[in-house]
Parts: sequence; C-alpha cells; structure tokens
Amino acid sequence: MNARSCYRHPMNRLALGFFIAALVCFVVFHFVPFEPDGRGPTFWEFWCDLAEMTVKGHLSDLDGPTLSGIAALVTSSFLVAVSSFLVFWLTRSSLLRWLLVSMSAMVLIGLIALIFVTKTTGRGRIWLVVMQALHLLGCLCIRRPQPEEFVPAPHLDS
Repeated sequence: MNARSCYRHPMNRLALGFFIAALVCFVVFHFVPFEPDGRGPTFWEFWCDLAEMTVKGHLSDLDGPTLSGIAALVTSSFLVAVSSFLVFWLTRSSLLRWLLVSMSAMVLIGLIALIFVTKTTGRGRIWLVVMQALHLLGCLCIRRPQPEEFVPAPHLDS
C-alpha cells in the first residue's frame, strides 16, 4: 500500500478535507481578536507571550486553569498542523488513529468547558472550537482500506 492508495476510500478523502478546513480555521484564528469586544490580542501575539514566559520561567507562576488552557491550545495547534500529513499512517494503525481521536476529543471538551467556565464567547474562541470540531470529524472519518475480495484462480485441467 502506498501513500496514494490510502485516499481511495471516499471517507479518507473527506477526512483530509476536514483536516484542511481545520487548518484554514487555524490560520484565520491567528488574526481574529481573542476577546469578545474585538479589542484583545490576537493568537499570534499569544505565541510571542508564551515564548517569552517560557524563556523567563514564568509558567510556574500561572494557576491550574490557565495552564490547562495553554496546554489545550498548544496540543490543538500541533494536532491541527500535522494531521493532514498523517492520513497515510492513520489508515494503517488503529492505535494511532484512536489515540488521535481521544486527544482531539479531550481538547474539544476542554475548550468548550473553558468557554462555559469563563462565560465569554469571542470570535477567536468560536474559531478555535470550530477548528477543533472539524479536526475531530476528520479523525472520525478515517477508514482502513479493506482488502479486495478473494477470487480463487481458475483450475486448469490438462
């Protein structure tokens, strides 16, 4: 089985479409204000702040929910960025596929819970949840290729 044959199943092509749509939402999410009033920082500024906090060692000063939110955002970003390249391996390994489904579902549940706890729904947060939901749908659409039906060779009588 080569990398092209994993896309023969229409559900795998649909999964790739969901992964690409999630990646587009991820790119859009970087330029949308994170806060509901539209005046807050954008997500690309968050990466700069996170890098600065990591270098200076200020991550230990944050509380648990903030660290959980940062972990969910970083995990979600990584999953969305690499999943469209992993379809070949996801079709071959059930363990890898279900690990990705469980991670994606946990991040989606965490992000939705974070929105309900903070009671804020800014445009940035909505794009983030839509991105993760598209990613989860893509993970659930992946199918293993089924072996061709066995056709016995004809008997040659001499």
